Amino acid sequence: MRNPLWQRLEQALLAYPDSRVEDEQGALTFEELRNRAKSLGAILARRIPPGGCCGVLCKSEKNAGLLLLALVCAGVTAVPLSVRYGKLHCQTILQKVHPCMLLSDD
Repeated sequence: MRNPLWQRLEQALLAYPDSRVEDEQGALTFEELRNRAKSLGAILARRIPPGGCCGVLCKSEKNAGLLLLALVCAGVTAVPLSVRYGKLHCQTILQKVHPCMLLSDD
């Protein structure tokens, strides 16, 4: 069974394929974002056990969004973290959640 949340997000991305997300490293169209999320999601689905969760800590909000979409596509619980939370706050979240993987753009 397909993930209903991913289906909704994918429909929204497909509705506006030429819309873009940008950061200082460049831009991605929504179509490119969807395609990359599906590719990464397929990889992550094979590497993260069912019921597992994954932390996401990126400097780039664009990269964080891509990884969060990929995790939703994979059916994996995403744990978004931010450098803005501060090191202690992030450590507290990670100690309580125990993600099986931490993804970063660093």
